[in-house]
Amino acid sequence: VLWTQPGRLRWEVIHHGMVELQNFLPFQGLLFAITKWREEIVMVYPPRKISMAYSSLADPSICREYLLEVAGRMMLVLQHGNDDRACPKYAFRIFEVDIWRQKLLPICNLGSRALFLNTDRCLCVPTMSLPSLCSNSVYFSLPSSPAVMQSLSSGLSEDLAATCQIHDMKEKTRPSVRPFTIADHLLTYCNHMEWARGLMFREYHYIPDSFQELKKKIKVFSSAHSAYWNRRFKGKTLPYIIKWKTKLSSQTGFWLIVVFMMKSHYVKFLNYS
Repeated sequence: VLWTQPGRLRWEVIHHGMVELQNFLPFQGLLFAITKWREEIVMVYPPRKISMAYSSLADPSICREYLLEVAGRMMLVLQHGNDDRACPKYAFRIFEVDIWRQKLLPICNLGSRALFLNTDRCLCVPTMSLPSLCSNSVYFSLPSSPAVMQSLSSGLSEDLAATCQIHDMKEKTRPSVRPFTIADHLLTYCNHMEWARGLMFREYHYIPDSFQELKKKIKVFSSAHSAYWNRRFKGKTLPYIIKWKTKLSSQTGFWLIVVFMMKSHYVKFLNYS
């Protein structure tokens, strides 16, 4: 992991050999993330050796982890269950994270709030101003359904997309079901790929092979995007790309953190003002 700040043309390495990270969370001017295999919350920036393990609470084979901010507090959400299409069962455990005291405090009730969970983004929204959403509930996705709501009060869940799927995973079965709900839009926002493509996640979480025209449009869009960056950085080395990105940051006023994974030769730029 490398870092810099606006106006500087030099980058400094702040982490060596860090395992793959997920669920980045900007929190009170700091940057935290979850390590993918160690079940650990780590501070990515500033470069301090601060981490907090929660492996005793999570079984990686049946659990997904999410890190998000709720009412000014850092929260860790553990999703336990199975992906059985015939009878999926899930339960959620929510903890307030006190990273400085190394404590996880159980949270039993979210009050008038709802959580939207995904590995790309997570949101906490007030239900008082959005009456179509259920309070003290979690909205998430399953392999068999793109929109599920589970009440933390009763433990009961509802498949919000059961009656409005536009295909059967093979062929189109009906036109788009409108209007879209607030929950549809928020779940799409939490899924970066569909949000960036302008597609509603509820409808296009899976695109069958029969949707040839749509797949061609997506391919053209992706190719044009890749071609632009290939032209700009053709034949350039990573230091040049970093220098160019630093110059851009000084113009936009953003802090930049770069996560570089050697195995996939992938550079991820995270912008924080």
